[in-house]
Amino acid sequence: MLALVGVTAKLAEAEVRTEHAVALERLRAYAAPVVARVGGRTPAVDPSGHIAAVTGFTAPDRLVLPADLSAESTWLPALGAVTVEPLPGGWLVRLGDGDRAATDPVLDLRAGRELRVSTASHSWRHQPSPRHAEILLALIRSPEGRTAAQLADDLFADPSRVLTVRAEMSRLRRTLGSLLESQPYRISPTVRATVLGPDLR
Repeated sequence: MLALVGVTAKLAEAEVRTEHAVALERLRAYAAPVVARVGGRTPAVDPSGHIAAVTGFTAPDRLVLPADLSAESTWLPALGAVTVEPLPGGWLVRLGDGDRAATDPVLDLRAGRELRVSTASHSWRHQPSPRHAEILLALIRSPEGRTAAQLADDLFADPSRVLTVRAEMSRLRRTLGSLLESQPYRISPTVRATVLGPDLR
C-alpha cells in the first residue's frame, strides 16, 4: 500500500511538472515577440515567477513575485522599480518606474464570445467557453468579488457546487491569471473591465 501511494504521488508530481512546462512554453511563444518589440530590460514571467522570455539583461531562472502583484506594483526585490502588464498566462515586467497605461479588458458578447485585452505595449484576444464567459460576466458585474459559493449560486442556482466553481476558476486562471484575483474571486481592481453586447442568460 505504501509503495502504491508513493508511485501515485510521483505520477501526480510528474503531471504537474508537465502541465507547467506546457503552460510556460505557451507563454513563451506569445511573450517572445512582445519582449523583443518592447526592448529595454524586460522579462516575461508566469504567475510563479518563472522566466518565459527576456531581453536587455541576464535574468535569473525565476523571480520572487509578491502575492499581491498587480498593474499598480512598483517594486520587486530582485529588480527594484518596475511596471507590469498582464500577458495571457503571465506578466510582462518592465524595469524602471515608467509611465503607466490602463489595461482595458473588454468582454464582447455581441457575436459569439471574445475577451480583448489592451495594455501599454501589446494586445491579445481570448475566446472563453460559454461557462467561462458567464464567470467573467458575473465577476465584471461584481467588482467587490464573489466567493465560490456565490459564484455557484450565480451559475447554477446552487451555492453548494463550490468544487465545480473552483475547478472552472482554475482552468480560467491558466490563461487569465494576471487579470483575476482570489479570496474572493474578482477581476483585478487595477484594470477597467467592460461588457459589450447582450448579457448571457
